[in-house]
Amino acid sequence: MSDWADLNIDATAAVIQNNRHIIKGIKLGLSGIVLEDGGIEVVKIAKSLAKKFGLPIMVHIGDNDKKTSVTVTQECLRLMERGDILSHVFTSRLGASYARMAL
Repeated sequence: MSDWADLNIDATAAVIQNNRHIIKGIKLGLSGIVLEDGGIEVVKIAKSLAKKFGLPIMVHIGDNDKKTSVTVTQECLRLMERGDILSHVFTSRLGASYARMAL
């Protein structure tokens, strides 16, 4: 999803439901225009959808464009639960230092 206009929760849920045999989680990139415009809301949406299907989320952090809030990784960690994955926690890109502190 590169824009909020691309978000279709019902369609996403249908894809997950119809492909449960191969879908093992929901991945989202914690960077870019969607995060810049909506903040942590994108993680909340993904987490809600993941819970509906009993799936974990996998969150990819590290913003090359430096448009991400410096607190977004901390906010994300508060929403994550056992089984969820936070990738690239040691990246030098924006967002990583807060992940390191939380670990």
